[in-house]
Amino acid sequence: MNGSKCFLWISEMWRRLLCGAVLLGAAGSQAFAADSWIEGTSTLADGHMLYVRVQGRTLDSVRISSGRFRVACRVAEPAVLTLCVGPRSVEVVADGPAHVDFDRGVVGGTPENDALCKWNNLLRGYQVQMDSASAHILRLLSRLEKGEDDQRAVRESLGQWQQTYQRQQQLWREALYTCLRDNIHYYFPAVFLQRYPDAVDRTALLRLSQQDPFYLQGEAMQGMRRDLEAWRLRQPGQLLPDLTLPDLVSGTPRALSSFAGPGRCVLVCFWAGWCGDCTGFMTRVRRLYRTYHRRGLEVVGVSLDTDAAVWRRAVRSLRLPWPQLCDMRGWQSRAVARYGLNRIPDNLLLGPDGRIVANDIPADSLERVVSRLLPP
Repeated sequence: MNGSKCFLWISEMWRRLLCGAVLLGAAGSQAFAADSWIEGTSTLADGHMLYVRVQGRTLDSVRISSGRFRVACRVAEPAVLTLCVGPRSVEVVADGPAHVDFDRGVVGGTPENDALCKWNNLLRGYQVQMDSASAHILRLLSRLEKGEDDQRAVRESLGQWQQTYQRQQQLWREALYTCLRDNIHYYFPAVFLQRYPDAVDRTALLRLSQQDPFYLQGEAMQGMRRDLEAWRLRQPGQLLPDLTLPDLVSGTPRALSSFAGPGRCVLVCFWAGWCGDCTGFMTRVRRLYRTYHRRGLEVVGVSLDTDAAVWRRAVRSLRLPWPQLCDMRGWQSRAVARYGLNRIPDNLLLGPDGRIVANDIPADSLERVVSRLLPP
């Protein structure tokens, strides 16, 4: 890759990262009230309709009058209510009479909502630092593209701000995990898990789930509980939960377990032809396959495509020589529920006995893990 292409690739990767930056927030004592009053203030003009929703369903609505609103909500289980006016929204935990400053997005008045506010404020400090760093990074990338100033100095400054961003992001993630770990008996962390299901490492969340946290209860968290159960079944040492899907070439259904056997290790790669991040990962797997196939490495692709033409074109373009399976259902694929997938690329490494050796292996760790299983 020449210098110009390398720079453009780095620029694009940082823009994707910065555009995906998010803020989570909330700490307190378990409580739940089926009947909840929500009172609040807003500077929106009189007559604006405020809607109260849960799980996308509208429970009630009220007009803002003289800068104030009051609405009663009845829910049958622990729930996070979303107050909406147009595109703007504020989340409130239904655990009693709550107070909302809609303009500022501040909630309080109950143990859960007071805790939500506390953790939002704590995490906001990291977010401010991340926003500042991302603004500097984008300005420096623009200067590099235009060829302005001392390019070497600009690149050095860019590297420093990238490190700052990554450091603040790591601190933010650690604070979020602390919130989940220290508030097992509260429901407000469900706000973060619903909004940002990928923000916490799944293995760490699985460990927390063994303590039966209150925030994993209720209908809203049913999908998360199902994903965690699927993730538990794909932990190292477990026998692979089998799945049969059609083969790309023959269309014949094939079971993933059929690829394992004596003297073989199987890397199951979950990907899709439309997935940009999968391209680099699968290219790396192809190089790994060329080196270790003679020693017993087999690879199987499980695609989340919905368009057969896109899928076949990607397989040809990337020159992937191993079997490819897909049921053409995208994120509704049976593989998603079976293996707790919530992002791609993802992977599982199976030993000769069909048991899982490792999962979700980072691209830069693949060869190290495989080489231990298949030495020269």
